[in-house]
Amino acid sequence: MLQNNISCASEIICRLAKNEKVKSSITELQKELLHSSEQFVWKMLNEHFNEHDLKTEFKSAWLFVLRKNTPSHAHYHPNSTQYTAVINGCGDGQFGKIKNSLQKFDPSNSDTLYVINRGMPHEFFPGDKDLVVLSLHTANAEELIEINCSSGKERTYE
Repeated sequence: MLQNNISCASEIICRLAKNEKVKSSITELQKELLHSSEQFVWKMLNEHFNEHDLKTEFKSAWLFVLRKNTPSHAHYHPNSTQYTAVINGCGDGQFGKIKNSLQKFDPSNSDTLYVINRGMPHEFFPGDKDLVVLSLHTANAEELIEINCSSGKERTYE
């Protein structure tokens, strides 16, 4: 089942990464980040789901631009598994207790799609360039919850 989900997620992410409107959104978010004090900015991409996507376990799609040289803070999602791929930039990711150098998404290499299980703490450490990632979640956008590991503070994205 997991391999099927990875294949499906790779297909969706590959299509989103090539979408001209998504590429334009990356540029817009990078400009927004310049004028923000936040560590990252985001946009929901559900409008780019097609009929087939809606029949999968993926219920929401997200584009994140994380500020260069600025950790994202460890957090977890109690109600969603996250499938994440790096589109631009570089850095490290910590998933649970394992810290890895992030690889740019390659649909032919399943190791470049990061599966973050429900409840698993994770954090991103962008390098010298802003880190752009696409993420699919198994929770609907309005239901997605993020819990900060240090403070316990809960955040929703809608």
